[in-house]
Amino acid sequence: MIRHNIDRGKSRRTNSHREAYDVARWRLQLAARRRGMNGSLSAYPAPAPQTVGDLFAAAELILDVGTGDLPHTAARRLTRDAQTLVMTSAASQWAGAKMMLGSMLLEPLCTPEAERIAGVNDLLDPRDRAVFAAAVRHWKAAGNDGQKLAAMVLAEIREHPAVGSAENARSILCDIAESVATAAHVESFAKAVRDAALKRRLVDIATTAARAASNGRTGEEVLADLLADVEDLRRSRDRKSKFPRMTMGELRQNHPERRRPVVEGLIREGETMNIIAAPKVGKSWLVYSLLLSIANNERWLGRFEVTPGKVWLLDNELHPEELRWRLDTVADAMGIPLDVIDRRVVITSLRGNMRSLKDLKEEGIEPGEFKLIVGDACYRFATIDGDENSNTEQTKFYNLVDSIAWEAIAAVGLVHHASKGDQSGKAITDVGAGAGAQSRAADCHLVIRPHEEEG
Repeated sequence: MIRHNIDRGKSRRTNSHREAYDVARWRLQLAARRRGMNGSLSAYPAPAPQTVGDLFAAAELILDVGTGDLPHTAARRLTRDAQTLVMTSAASQWAGAKMMLGSMLLEPLCTPEAERIAGVNDLLDPRDRAVFAAAVRHWKAAGNDGQKLAAMVLAEIREHPAVGSAENARSILCDIAESVATAAHVESFAKAVRDAALKRRLVDIATTAARAASNGRTGEEVLADLLADVEDLRRSRDRKSKFPRMTMGELRQNHPERRRPVVEGLIREGETMNIIAAPKVGKSWLVYSLLLSIANNERWLGRFEVTPGKVWLLDNELHPEELRWRLDTVADAMGIPLDVIDRRVVITSLRGNMRSLKDLKEEGIEPGEFKLIVGDACYRFATIDGDENSNTEQTKFYNLVDSIAWEAIAAVGLVHHASKGDQSGKAITDVGAGAGAQSRAADCHLVIRPHEEEG
């Protein structure tokens, strides 16, 4: 798939300069750190994972108290024992997480082994979770090229709320990279991470039991809750679920902030939006103004705040010459300098060279490269990737769109046409040709209809 710059159809420069700069800075920082480490990277023994069977046994000892009130001393002892195990191994837990992530970046092909044992929710530090999730997402594309995977991870995590900047991202990767010299022990590191997470969960369970025992609840009630929590923990650790569970506390810890808005009040990063109007009323022109507003960091329609960044228009209806003229015309009307759109607006013209969204997903998009990706028009993509009038096919199509938005960390918009006839009496979600799944699947269903009064 060939992308074009908007200025006179020149071949688009790749977005590798920023990534190459970031990776170079990261490697320089790493080299500087290693020069002062007195050769301590020569070898790392595999850590011996600590067992937690004694904590399970301690929880089950509470059975001995019968049906009477749970003694405060037993609850306090359980809490103390759990906290002691966590505290005494805090350093090894931190090192295990860094070494596991370092192994994944050193040899990306060991990532599946780490993921088989540990999950993203097993990591305590949200920055480590961001690195782990990015590495798992991109290791296949990197092959066994650690430098390529590091570049992909760097490009993604610098936009993460827990990281905050490219400088912080480079520093985080430096800490991780210098923690390990070989990926040979990734299994041990992953087991240490998983074990540490288990201990933290046990501390939570024990602390909850101690608090309940001190707040007047009966021993029977405390015991029932405690054993139920322990049993749930056992089951959750016995298998790698396709439906990973999080407690509300874990959810709050892992996702402390909402996704950043791309267009305030309409769509956020990783979300999808339909833009619906009757044929030939100017919906594509409206989309051009949206794309240029994001590129130039100005309110869309004078109302909606935007997050500035690069945008990508995939157009399957117009020739490149027409797209150039239209976008230049809108930029001139909005008073936007051409150098802004030359740098921040990317065009792919598919007229006469149609491709599907499956092709786009397989080709991949650099995470965080674009703020908004727009497909114009939806019906031409949908007929390749499924039947526009089938709810089943449209659900599959929007699942595909969702996965593209998630992997690209970008908002994705689809320009679509309304059904035939008068739309004024229809509900918003009923406007749009084809199956009704389209409005249910999208995060935002934006409809343009004629006003009831002329003028």
